[in-house]
Amino acid sequence: MANRKIFDLSTDPYRINISNSDLPISTIFSQTFSDGEHHMFVDKSVEGDDVTLILSTVTADDWLRLLLVIEAIKSAGSKRITVVMPYMGYARQDKYLRSGTPESSFRGLAKLLESSGVDRIITIDVHSERIKEFFKTVELHSISAQPLLCDNIRSLYKAKFQSESLVIVAPDKGSIPLANQYLSQLSEIDVSLATIIKKRNQANKIAAMDLSGNVDGKVAIIVDDMADTCGTLIAAAALLKSSGAKVVYAAVTHPIFSGDALTKLATSDLEKIFVTDTVGTVPKHVKIEMVSVLPIVVQELSKLDS
Repeated sequence: MANRKIFDLSTDPYRINISNSDLPISTIFSQTFSDGEHHMFVDKSVEGDDVTLILSTVTADDWLRLLLVIEAIKSAGSKRITVVMPYMGYARQDKYLRSGTPESSFRGLAKLLESSGVDRIITIDVHSERIKEFFKTVELHSISAQPLLCDNIRSLYKAKFQSESLVIVAPDKGSIPLANQYLSQLSEIDVSLATIIKKRNQANKIAAMDLSGNVDGKVAIIVDDMADTCGTLIAAAALLKSSGAKVVYAAVTHPIFSGDALTKLATSDLEKIFVTDTVGTVPKHVKIEMVSVLPIVVQELSKLDS
């Protein structure tokens, strides 16, 4: 059986906190020149080994660094390469937007990963299941952070709202399957489902929102796979409060928090938002509570040798 070597490629020492596990983690030698060009190589033999690379592709620079390391590992004679990508950036670019644009911008990244020699990719709560269609030779496994976030919701409910009704809210049509999964996992609680249908006039801009379902007097939990500008979450929370929700929380896997999202969260109708650490350091904020995905990452990696 081939040896397994695991490399953490993150430049953020907190990203998923993998160093706190019992896994034999190694690092990649990395040097960035003054013009921004990266030089990366492995300072130990990986010939004939099963190699696992861990990196969330939050930025375009992360994608570049990942591809450079894959080439270095492949050239060094590795037997198999597995990429653990807690957050898969650019996965939102999975569909046709308008005339003259490619059917999917992500398709090109999928081709790059396949041609690079990657054998398997493990990610958490991929934005679109359609992404799997773009991979022909690479195994793509999307694991869920839902059980971890559901534990937080249960703890919150038991501590504060045992006599109240809970309503899981899908903030848009695409989140309905996710909301139904939360509904199923929290079936021991008095819980129902509500849906918000939103209309956009451009990316990150919401034109209108309509609520379907009863939230009056209930504890509302908005669920989604990511929070970027937080425009949807904040608008949804305001709509839920105006529709009679007693209090509004949110549970989101990937906390992107771009632009002035954190400032807007502070003055929003959201009581608290539960997030994971898939994209790196989670900022300290009065309305943010973080749960680490380390347990499910370690669990998934342990399966590789079984």
